[in-house]
Amino acid sequence: MKDQLELDKENGYSMKESETNREREKGRRGKKKKSLWFLNLLIVILIAVMVFCAYQIISQLLEDKKGKDVYGDVVSEAVMEETETAIVESGGVEETVTLRKINFQTLWGINKDVIGWLECENTIVNYPVVQGKDNEYYLKHLLDGTYHRFGTLFADCANAADFTDQNTVIYGHHIKAGTMFQMLDNYKEPDYYQEHPYFMLYLPDRTYRIELFAGCLVDGADGVPLNFSDAQEYQDYIDSLRAKSTFTSPVEMTAEDRMVTLYTCAYDFETARYVVCGKLVEVTS
Repeated sequence: MKDQLELDKENGYSMKESETNREREKGRRGKKKKSLWFLNLLIVILIAVMVFCAYQIISQLLEDKKGKDVYGDVVSEAVMEETETAIVESGGVEETVTLRKINFQTLWGINKDVIGWLECENTIVNYPVVQGKDNEYYLKHLLDGTYHRFGTLFADCANAADFTDQNTVIYGHHIKAGTMFQMLDNYKEPDYYQEHPYFMLYLPDRTYRIELFAGCLVDGADGVPLNFSDAQEYQDYIDSLRAKSTFTSPVEMTAEDRMVTLYTCAYDFETARYVVCGKLVEVTS
């Protein structure tokens, strides 16, 4: 039989082993609690991120809807249901076209800066054109003055409001939601030009067809010339646009013609811009 000393030693070892096991179990429980705490924190963070992203998306959609609604209301108020026919002569050929009637009095009741209306049939472009005191305000303001990322189509503040300069520039945002001048990007594909070879420009006292002759990438840091020192400089500029164009057009454009440049952002490089250029051809009744 074991003597008392041996029993005490065994009991002591058993107690130490039990304490060690309890400490190990306590350590495991502590680690498990820390793991659960970290997991719960991670879940909370993920939920917060999801909620924030959902809020951002919903806010953006609501903002976009607001912008679309403003311009939708403008169209319903200012573009009349009645149409009229007129003649446009291009390349020596006369063509009968159907025109919209634009109520400029209604537009001026909303904003005195309105100078025209731009439309490209079967596209989103069916918007008023304004001209401000600078080239900044309408980048972030709708026609009714609401601050909004859509902005408004606007002519360069240095241009003549009646489009009598050699080159009148109309600026518009490249909105990825599909509005404003986003559709200009489609002219990088030659087939799109075949479907949409011109825009209509309505002014208070006359109407033009903008017959497209070139579309190309330019460096926005260089700016766009509005008038030229002589006919040769203007012709060289026209030829340079045609040489870089992403589509081929039969439109004859010379230094005796007036140009409209539709100008928007591109993402090919930091200061990239995409321009679509057309010849102003007056439509007569």
